[in-house]
Amino acid sequence: MPKTGSNIRRRSDGRWEGRYKYLTPEKIFKMRSVYGKTYREVKKKMELLIVEQNENIQQMADKRAGSYLTFGEVSGKWLSSVEKTKKYSTYVKYRGICEKHLEILKEVRMNEISGALLNEKIFWDKESMYTQNLKHTVIQIVNQVIRFSNDIHSCHIPLLANRGDREKGKKIKIINQAGQTALLRYLSVDTDSFKTGICLCHATGLRLGEICSLKWEDIDFDQRIIHINRTIQRIAVTGGDTKTALMESSPKSAFSMREIPVSSHIIRILGGLEHTGEYVIGGKKPVEPRTYENRFKRYAEKAGIGTCNFHMLRHTFATNCIENGMDAKTLSEILGHANVQITLNRYVHPTIESKRNQMEKMDDYYGNVIK
Repeated sequence: MPKTGSNIRRRSDGRWEGRYKYLTPEKIFKMRSVYGKTYREVKKKMELLIVEQNENIQQMADKRAGSYLTFGEVSGKWLSSVEKTKKYSTYVKYRGICEKHLEILKEVRMNEISGALLNEKIFWDKESMYTQNLKHTVIQIVNQVIRFSNDIHSCHIPLLANRGDREKGKKIKIINQAGQTALLRYLSVDTDSFKTGICLCHATGLRLGEICSLKWEDIDFDQRIIHINRTIQRIAVTGGDTKTALMESSPKSAFSMREIPVSSHIIRILGGLEHTGEYVIGGKKPVEPRTYENRFKRYAEKAGIGTCNFHMLRHTFATNCIENGMDAKTLSEILGHANVQITLNRYVHPTIESKRNQMEKMDDYYGNVIK
């Protein structure tokens, strides 16, 4: 007598047929057949297909479960992941944004997150603190949480549109040629490590945190190279005696770990400083960036060049380099940027003198053409 059972039967044409349920892409169960020459062959095929079908059903259930988790649940897991894989300062920044700006989404389900919801619950007041740049940052964080949920829970929650939301921002000012001359002359009188540090930033484009954390061991006097290995910044902390702490860490990004060749003039200036500790300008401990920023502003006022912020030195250096013929790729690596576009779009600001010189060259060119 032929074997039967488990929805397997022998057909009149001699083949064996097994019937099992499968889930369609439309999430509807239907019956499907599988064939073989023997009962055993069909049974094995069906067992494999049923296991695969159960896995697919479980995956779909997981996707649904992930979509129904709240933003607070997922963002908490995401922050824990960031704390383990990113710089502590990055984790603190992201945590602060979540606590300050995204707490209102804590009980919202992930599949309910949308741009309209953020506008309604967060960005509704046009006169609020939410500049376009801050909106851009908040949406970036929400999208990172969505990506995390999609990866961990195999969801398909769409990312929020965030294109063109950044402001062009205020025009970045640089110190003009006369201002640079006045500043350097002022810094050359009664020079010390603080004044020398500013001269070094003017000549290399170092960031504020990088100069504050620069150590003597980072300077190769023989090869005339400065190694950028760390930065320092004040960040929020919990569980301590103070709300913030000065923290030394690796630079802003992997590209910021770099070697900067410097001129013999800069090496002579650095060599003339007294070594009072491991830090070039702080001595035994690093200088607080905010303190150094304020000191620079006082120097700028005394030099007669008006109100300046420290980052203007970096922009001024970049513009000087381009106007004196340095190629953009070299400058990008000296500044520690990820790509040349960042350097050209954000840090190079041609002066009116430079524009005029270039236009004069074009005038000469056209004059030669029509001769």
